[in-house]
Amino acid sequence: IYEITIDGTQVREVTVDGVIAWVEANFDIRNLSAPNEVTEGDNFTVSADVKNIGDGRDTQNISFNRGGSTSKTLEGAETTTVSFGETINNNGDFTLRISSGDDSESQTVTVLTPANFDVRNLSAPNTVTEGDNFNVSADVVNTGQTSDTQNISFNRGGSTNRSLSGNSSTNVSFGETIN
Repeated sequence: IYEITIDGTQVREVTVDGVIAWVEANFDIRNLSAPNEVTEGDNFTVSADVKNIGDGRDTQNISFNRGGSTSKTLEGAETTTVSFGETINNNGDFTLRISSGDDSESQTVTVLTPANFDVRNLSAPNTVTEGDNFNVSADVVNTGQTSDTQNISFNRGGSTNRSLSGNSSTNVSFGETIN
């Protein structure tokens, strides 16, 4: 076993079988983690492990392609985790990438529009006789891409909770009597 030192600092102990091999520092990006889908405006975290797969100590800038960076110093074979917060306010597919000076890893996130319930096709009789029962109905359409539950209410009384997945609709009906 030999002790390797650089500028008086022990770098590594190695067993030599005739040849000494030295690998310069190399920052490998691994295990990028981010959600596959988020809703517009939601905060989320993108993280990755950074491993120095070389033997030497080094400092590198670790950057996130959507903004932000951090400087990391790693000894040979040392690993650390970096995290970046992100919010995307547009729908679509976006590439998230964390990079070192030596490597990068990326993942695509799909940003969905939030649930938005619209009331359409309101139907009620034009005239009613006092004391008669009648129905008021409407279509409720979720124009967003995410699911939600919302309270649908009739201004003369009555309400119902409806759950709708993205881009779907339902019909609501309220019975009424005018006295």
